[in-house]
Amino acid sequence: MSKYTTIDDRLKQVQLKKEDKELLRHLEQIVLKKMGDGTPSVTMVADGLHMHPMKLQRKLKGSIGLTPGEYITIVRLKSALGYLADYPRYSITQVAQICGYADNSHFTHVFQRWFDTSPQGYLGIRVPIAARKK
Repeated sequence: MSKYTTIDDRLKQVQLKKEDKELLRHLEQIVLKKMGDGTPSVTMVADGLHMHPMKLQRKLKGSIGLTPGEYITIVRLKSALGYLADYPRYSITQVAQICGYADNSHFTHVFQRWFDTSPQGYLGIRVPIAARKK
C-alpha cells in the first residue's frame, strides 16, 4: 500500500489554496460520476470542469504535483478500496466495472502497480485469519 499512502500523505501535507481545494473536490465528483459511463478520461473531466485539458494539467501539476491522469487513477482506486472494504459480496470484476475499468485484468494490473498486491491479495490482508474460509 506504500505508493497510495505516500501520495495520500503528500496530498494532506500540501497547503492548497481554497480555489485549488474546490477544483480537486469538483474533479473528484466528476470522476466518480463518469466512472459509471466507463473509463473517465482527462478530456471528459476537463470538459466537466469547463477547462481545457492543458490548463487542468498545469493547475494540478502546479498545486499537487500530479498529472490529471494520476489524480483520476487515485480517485478510482480510492473508490475501489471503499467498495472492496464495504461490499464484500461484490466480486473483483464488479468493483472493476463500477470504477470504470474495461475489464478485470486492467483493474488488477493498475491495482497491483499502485499497491504492490492484487485486489485478491488486498482482500486477504483485510480479512482476519480466523474469519477466512478453510
